[in-house]
Amino acid sequence: MNELRNTQIFELATEGLSSEEKEFIDASFALENKLLKEKDKQIQKLTQELIEVKLREQAANIQTTLSIRPLESLLSAIVAIGENLDKLPQQILPSIQASLNCAMEVAKEKNILKGHEDRVNAVAVSPDGQKIVSGSWDKTLRLWNPEGNPIEKPFRGHEGEITSVAFSGDGKTIASGSGDGTVRLWNAKGIAIGMPMWGHEGDVTSVAFSQDGQIIASGGVDGTVRLWDLQGNSIGQPFYGHEGDITSVAFSGDGQTIASGGGDGTVRLWDLQGTPIGEPFRGHEDKVAGIAFSPDGQLIASGSWDATVKLWDLQGKAIGKPFRGHDDYVIAIAFDPQGTTIASGSSDKTIRLWDLHGNRIGKPLRGHKSSIRSLIFSPDGTTIISASTDKTLRLWDMTGNAIARPFQGHDVSVWSVAFSHDGQLLVSGGGDGTVRVRDLNGNQIGQAFRGHAGDVTSVAFSPDGNIIASGSWDKTIRLWDLQGNAIAQPFRGHEGYVNSVIFSRDGQIILSGGSDGTIRLWNLQGNAIAQPFEIPKSEVTTVAFSPDGKTIASGSLNGMMHLWRGGGWQSWLQVCGERLRHHPALKNPQTDLENLALAVARKHIWNPLATEWNRRGIAKLAEEAFEIALENFDRALQINPRHAGALYNRARTYVNLGDAAKAIQDFDRLIETVPTHATAYLYRGQCYTELSDRAKAIEDCQQAAALYQQQGQDANYEKAIAYLHQLQR
Repeated sequence: MNELRNTQIFELATEGLSSEEKEFIDASFALENKLLKEKDKQIQKLTQELIEVKLREQAANIQTTLSIRPLESLLSAIVAIGENLDKLPQQILPSIQASLNCAMEVAKEKNILKGHEDRVNAVAVSPDGQKIVSGSWDKTLRLWNPEGNPIEKPFRGHEGEITSVAFSGDGKTIASGSGDGTVRLWNAKGIAIGMPMWGHEGDVTSVAFSQDGQIIASGGVDGTVRLWDLQGNSIGQPFYGHEGDITSVAFSGDGQTIASGGGDGTVRLWDLQGTPIGEPFRGHEDKVAGIAFSPDGQLIASGSWDATVKLWDLQGKAIGKPFRGHDDYVIAIAFDPQGTTIASGSSDKTIRLWDLHGNRIGKPLRGHKSSIRSLIFSPDGTTIISASTDKTLRLWDMTGNAIARPFQGHDVSVWSVAFSHDGQLLVSGGGDGTVRVRDLNGNQIGQAFRGHAGDVTSVAFSPDGNIIASGSWDKTIRLWDLQGNAIAQPFRGHEGYVNSVIFSRDGQIILSGGSDGTIRLWNLQGNAIAQPFEIPKSEVTTVAFSPDGKTIASGSLNGMMHLWRGGGWQSWLQVCGERLRHHPALKNPQTDLENLALAVARKHIWNPLATEWNRRGIAKLAEEAFEIALENFDRALQINPRHAGALYNRARTYVNLGDAAKAIQDFDRLIETVPTHATAYLYRGQCYTELSDRAKAIEDCQQAAALYQQQGQDANYEKAIAYLHQLQR
């Protein structure tokens, strides 16, 4: 009907009508418009509700499958946040945020290294963290870079399965032990150094370098530990003492002590002459499968077929109780570089992290489809590399776990007061269960805020000063306006007193810590937006955000402080995208889910970050700081190798540096990515001119001119034609 109103037919039909009749028609149109708008609103509301229902279902499914299929759940969480951003950009649902946070904390797998044709028994990382070596039942060693790409061809020479590998301290030499009874040395090119080291009567089960790289220790099924120099000569006599096979050997940091674990369930220490140091460490109820020295050499961790991890001092005294959690043999053990975290790998297909008191850190790392045989931390402690009988190596992202050992701190709590950000108001919480606002003269403003059923232990102003958060012994958090009116319902989730509350810098997230040992994140509606961070066996007394919001600090009643990853869904999404940047799931997607996740990563993670580095590079290019500009463009292209702007600008930078060949390489990639980029053709043609390749220069200028003409860029078209004429003279 509305379409008819502005036509000539309508004008003719209404000609001669009375004013009352025309008013009636106008009113009818107005009513119709109103009804249509209301209908549109209802449709929009219904559509939004349907979208929300679907997204909540996706979030629930992610939470359900996370412990079973962590990688798939992480990809699904990335896809879900992308769908939420596209369809409801103004409202990222709490359930979607929570599913992303949970997936980020549980799905730590960052890469899979495939290539071995049989189970992978051993893994080691070079001291500089740039090379990974693995050994397999397929009788080969393989070398990889941190992105999971093979380096060199497989190392061949052993006639039996590879059971153990180790790097020398300078990273230039690799030692391997094998089921063929030998120890071999290799350089980083896979070339054998010297002759095989013979001596063990049966399989060699473990090898280790001394810190200075001059001595190799080996253990075997013959129950002996042997020392070798780099020429393959046996040093001294074999070490005898174990009543079964040797499963693991390790040097102390100073190279003066050797630890060995055996099938007899004991750990033993030896000096370099093979003299036992002290008594055997007894306590495991089955074979000791893995041992490791702490970086400072003062502790030894052991993993056993009894499914436990034990910590020992150098006198063989067990420290604390056994670490329990694995459901099967513990085969591999490692300390992080700081000596504050222990990783254990098991036949139950999981890796677990522990602090030095045996408390579990985070969730088990799941992904391997079979027993874990070996694991090691990268030198910077941010990655764990594991080897498994499923024929793969996997890299795991350790960022986001509690950072380092808890620091000593205050061990008492106080009443809470807080200033508004403009410094004009003061809010306080008290044992009477009230919140009170005062000016700087101490005058109370308005009435006390009442609602809590217990002491108010913590108060905080939002950054804009318009909202006050309070935490209480009644286990709730409440939000108030400045008049004392409650905003939303009380936040419930803590199972004990709420001891501390604080706002994020943008005022969109509230952080709380409680006597239940948890730290929780909430949005302003009181919805939990992440899994609680847990501190076992202690009460959280205070919490704080770092200025950038990416780190959370917490203090505990036991006098300790911990650091955690904070931020909101944006930073979590960034972490997930960076974690999977080199993973086959996004590097070479094969499924619809992987392709969808890749699209989200490009759109919402890599492109914005690469664009920021490109922007910085452009600024430096304008300042003619070409080397710094080049570094920025390199960073952008490391994040997104297909970023057209960074390719174009790096090529321009190479032109300014006089490197036409490298500029052409970037223009090639740019044209492959954006085939209609006329300027890339023109500039590439100019680079070919610099290299005296006139034919290619003419071809590129012709293509540039044709594209400019198609795109209606007349000025650039004339420029290309002029340059072409110059070339053709």
